[in-house]
Amino acid sequence: YNWVGMRRETLWEDGSAVKVCEAKRREIKAKRDRLVQRLNKESKGMEKVDNLEREEFNQSIRIQLGELNMQDMELKRKEDSLYLEKNAHKLALKQVANEDYSQFKLRPKLNGRYVLMSQLGKGGFSEVWRAFDLDDVREVAVK
Repeated sequence: YNWVGMRRETLWEDGSAVKVCEAKRREIKAKRDRLVQRLNKESKGMEKVDNLEREEFNQSIRIQLGELNMQDMELKRKEDSLYLEKNAHKLALKQVANEDYSQFKLRPKLNGRYVLMSQLGKGGFSEVWRAFDLDDVREVAVK
């Protein structure tokens, strides 16, 4: 955490899974660039080759490019999953920090009836807590 004025900011560093994804993305891009370059280079030199060989070559390159696109889409799904997991983790850490700085962090009984369990949200002037109602024996929200 870093303090910026009166608020605390969290610094994040990408973990090994994100770095592996970035390396795979660079590898896929390099392979794609080589294939496109090869396609352009070979196409110019194939004037003397018959149409069947030229079509086989083009088809082979297209198949390889398609496989790279599939790998790229799978990598994108994995990156999206990591991004969602990171944001869920940030939200959980923020909630824990808010509970730690709350005036109710010792979880007192309110009005001898409500036992505070966890903080649900925090606004400018109030907090909302998940609580247990001892009289009605059920979970409630307390503001």
